[in-house]
Amino acid sequence: MNNTSNLSRQHFLRMLTYFEQNTSAPIRLGLALLWTAGLLYLMLSPAGEGTTASWVSKLSGGTELTDAIGHVFLYAMLTLLWTWALDLHLAGRQAMMTALSIALLLCLSLEFTQQFVSGRGSTLIDYTANFLGVGLAVFFRTVLTAFTR
Repeated sequence: MNNTSNLSRQHFLRMLTYFEQNTSAPIRLGLALLWTAGLLYLMLSPAGEGTTASWVSKLSGGTELTDAIGHVFLYAMLTLLWTWALDLHLAGRQAMMTALSIALLLCLSLEFTQQFVSGRGSTLIDYTANFLGVGLAVFFRTVLTAFTR
């Protein structure tokens, strides 16, 4: 059993390394920008019955907990995609810190701006989930980097 899990982990790491080495800068930047645009759209669209925000919330379960899990996922992916895009242009730690800054700046500004969007608002749970997503991405990337060296 242990041998199988080691093989699976090695295969996963080889696959990630291949993907990392064979994806061009424009594709990486395009994916980061596309994710950012989607995040902006979701966070700044009005709430209420029949809206995109309502539909996404219901799709994921429609509770505060599932919404928070969605925030964790959105911001973790945002941070990872920006780190991945910036890795080709900045040293590893610089790329991570720049991506972290982008994600935190977006988190703070979007949650603040939601106060002015119809039916939306920000809560401590939202901020916490966003920060947790960014933190998990940093942790994941740090562990992944340690394993691939």
